Amino acid sequence: MVKYPILKNILTESSLKLLDLNPTHSDVQRVEVICGECKIINNIDLYSILKYIRRHLKRNPFSIYKCHPCSKRGESHISLKEVTPVIDMELTQERHGGIGKNVKKCFVVAKCEDCGEISDVKLSSLLHGARRHQKLDRKCIYKCFKCGVRLPDALKKSNDARAKQLSVGARSYIEVALANRLRSLNIEYEEQFHTDMYVWDFYLPKYSLLIDVNGEYWHGLSRNRSKDKSKLTYIEKYLPQYKTLIIEEKRFLNPLMVDKIIKDVIGESKEVVEEEFSLSDIEIRKSSKVSRSQRSVESDFLNSYHYSGFGRNGKLVIAAYLHEYLVALCKFNSTTRQGTAKSLGYKCYEVLELDRFCIHPSYHKKNFASWFLSRCMKLAFESDALIQCLVSFADPTYGHTGIMYKATNWKMKGKTNPSYHYMDHLGVPINKKRIYDFAQKLRMKEAEYVELHGLHKFTELPKIKYVYKRPIQ
Repeated sequence: MVKYPILKNILTESSLKLLDLNPTHSDVQRVEVICGECKIINNIDLYSILKYIRRHLKRNPFSIYKCHPCSKRGESHISLKEVTPVIDMELTQERHGGIGKNVKKCFVVAKCEDCGEISDVKLSSLLHGARRHQKLDRKCIYKCFKCGVRLPDALKKSNDARAKQLSVGARSYIEVALANRLRSLNIEYEEQFHTDMYVWDFYLPKYSLLIDVNGEYWHGLSRNRSKDKSKLTYIEKYLPQYKTLIIEEKRFLNPLMVDKIIKDVIGESKEVVEEEFSLSDIEIRKSSKVSRSQRSVESDFLNSYHYSGFGRNGKLVIAAYLHEYLVALCKFNSTTRQGTAKSLGYKCYEVLELDRFCIHPSYHKKNFASWFLSRCMKLAFESDALIQCLVSFADPTYGHTGIMYKATNWKMKGKTNPSYHYMDHLGVPINKKRIYDFAQKLRMKEAEYVELHGLHKFTELPKIKYVYKRPIQ
């Protein structure tokens, strides 16, 4: 059994008196122990101290007691004594009852060496930060978050990492979509705007507005949610001159939702700026088999401007360019249902369905839609001699009644049975296929996704079926 005289060198006077007054002590009784290296007082139960002495005196009779940080110190470790200058011992004792045994759980009150701000930090974090400063040859022990992120080497590392990410084409489709929406609303913006160590996807200088577009999967992870929260807290606390806006991926289910959100935040009713151009300057280009799984100019265009996004893989895609700028797109596919071709008296390979037709909001011009559609129809028949018929469905739910089809001599062949769509709290309708695709990406059922985001189901208007048969030559 270890005798009390051995404890005289490591216990404080108050703890020694307490043990003398109470010989029938309990092993769980707390005592104050002085580290033989850093001289910091730790509050530890008597059982742990006795166990420590038994173990170490057997190895080295001349050993002294060391606290956990000092005992673990090696070439890459920092002792508690070395971080003592930045610790306010009085406040630490008052707020946290001194420095505890468990470095990972105990807190200390530390003072920033630059701005002098006092913060409660974990002792393990303080030691880890000091080791990191030492490794990077910084002449400091502790800096608060605000001062730490402004260190030149920290800023350089952050900027280099982001530059490397962008150099390999890391822009997400929702970043491209938002850039297109801002451009169509004639709002000046900057991309990849830096605020100290944080980078924002967009910055609107006129409104001092910082915007981030967050994908549902990546920013839905717990570790990334905490990072996003820290980012907002930093701007609110240290850069209050900026306003912030987070646009989630679900808002891009229908790009019109994004327009509404931006207009509400900036407080202005921005209208789309219409560009003047001549149809003779339009260049028509044809491409085949555009995949939804691979990013392309065509997929980004539809995800930015079409209410249903890109949709299925494109069997035939025809684009209209104005001075190398994409202004309109037409996508043909095989029919969604076999019954569609059968009802028209054709086989499936003899019918193409026009499932996406989209014009850039700034390039809506009288007769442009019918002019472009007529050329797309001609190219569709030229691309495959087996194609005998084109079919398309106008959706009145989104205000499409088929005027351009009538202008190009398509024939109306009845209406479909009414299906359903969804609507969000902004009153913007969302295509059910978009909801299904998003739910599948998150490995959820459609009903679970709808319930999670508070969407409402409503019955859509019947779609109008239009048909155009190959002209007889």
